[in-house]
Amino acid sequence: MPRTPRMLFICSGNLHRSVMGAALMEAMMAQAGFEVRMASAGTLGLRGVPSPPEVLEVCAEYGLDVSAHRSQPLTLSLLQNSDAIIVMAEHHGDSAIRIDPKCERRVHFLGDYADPPGDVFDPIGQDVTVFRQSRDHILAALQRLFPELLEALRLVPPQQ
Repeated sequence: MPRTPRMLFICSGNLHRSVMGAALMEAMMAQAGFEVRMASAGTLGLRGVPSPPEVLEVCAEYGLDVSAHRSQPLTLSLLQNSDAIIVMAEHHGDSAIRIDPKCERRVHFLGDYADPPGDVFDPIGQDVTVFRQSRDHILAALQRLFPELLEALRLVPPQQ
């Protein structure tokens, strides 16, 4: 039996963008009929901090419950055990590659799929409207990245 593919989402604090990205991608994969294990981590080393109410609210608007999430730092083990790594900013990818140079080919910069291209903005300290904009920005980029991820994870769409 093949191992369930694993994806890792990385941002700075592991409180906003990576949490929303992992939750959205998990829902997208499930809707497409795939089981993929999601994890998220941050480059700042925060551990055990819950996401703020704004993240919980904007995820809940899409039927996603991230209330159990607690931040965790990016580690070598997380990188080594991930088949695809999604980063929110180029410096997150640089951090991952510094920790594990072998992960470079598995790193996907979400900003390459954003419109306009560039780092996915962090809504930290903003009101819930900005968190919605960030969530929708992440979702649109993930939708563009999705076919490439299916290929990278060697997932075949279920037969209709």
